[in-house]
Order: sequence, then structure tokens, then C-alpha cells
Amino acid sequence: MLGETIESVRGMLYEYLRNAVHQLHVYVVHPSTATWHLIEHAFVAIILIRFVYGLLFPREGLKHTLVKTFFRYMKRIPAVKRKIATEKGKVLKQMEHSVLSHSGPDVGTFVSVPKTAVPHGEVLAKLQTLRDHELNKYIGGRVSGGIYHGGEEVNKLIAKSYELFLLTNPLHVDL
Repeated sequence: MLGETIESVRGMLYEYLRNAVHQLHVYVVHPSTATWHLIEHAFVAIILIRFVYGLLFPREGLKHTLVKTFFRYMKRIPAVKRKIATEKGKVLKQMEHSVLSHSGPDVGTFVSVPKTAVPHGEVLAKLQTLRDHELNKYIGGRVSGGIYHGGEEVNKLIAKSYELFLLTNPLHVDL
């Protein structure tokens, strides 16, 4: 069945290209004909050839290519586009709420750099308060898949390693 479909598409493509060549001949012989038809036929031929080539020689499987193409066109429908935008907005609101709110101790929120320096001791005290609150969650097993507690000895090794390479940039190793 797939072979018949491919032959059918190949036949349609051949017929379209034969018609396009004929039209090209007409445009060359009769220059008074609008040139935008020539451009239109060339554009449609290129898109058609690219689409058929993608179906015949997909990078992924044929089913995957057809599904991807179907959804690409579905997302262009205005009602679907609005629904996607609405759902995306909901998810972003949930993420914003999740990131910006917490059930921990109130240590204040900084949305900009303070005009005056905050003393180191105050910064460390707030960080320690937050750490102590979060520590109970992952040591008690209430966090799944995001944090793996290897014990204090491993934590100290990681902290020391981080301290050693704090000012390096792995993206620019030559610096």
C-alpha cells in the first residue's frame, strides 16, 4: 500500500512538474504573461518537492514525520493557537508561583540589587535559615529525583571542589 501511495505521489509530482515546464515555455514564448505566475509555480514546485522528498526519505520514521507535519499545521489554526497560548500562560503562572513563593521562613525577597551593601553576616544568616528549612525536606525524603544527599563528607568535598574552581569558565578554557 505504501508503494502505491508513493507511486501516486510521484505521478502527481511528475504531472505538476510537466505542467510547470509547459507553463515556463508559455511564459518564455509569450513575455506579456504575468511573471508572478512563473514565480508562483516555481515556489509551489519547490515546496512540493521538499515535502515529497521529506516523506520519501525522512530523517525519522514515516509515521513520526507525518505526525510532526500534522501537528505543525494544526498549530497554525487560530483556535488551536489561542488554546496553546492560554495553556502556556497557565503553566508560566504556575512556574512563577512555584519559583517566587515558598512555604519556608520569611527572609525577605530581593528583586533588585540593594542600594547599600548587605553585611556578610546578614546574607549568610538568611542563607543558613533557608538551607536549614530545605535540608529537612531532602534528608527526610520528601523531595524526589532532584537532590541526592550523599552525606556531610560528600557535601564538604563538593563545596571544596566548587571553591577551587569558582572563578573558572569551562566554556572558555583558554582564559
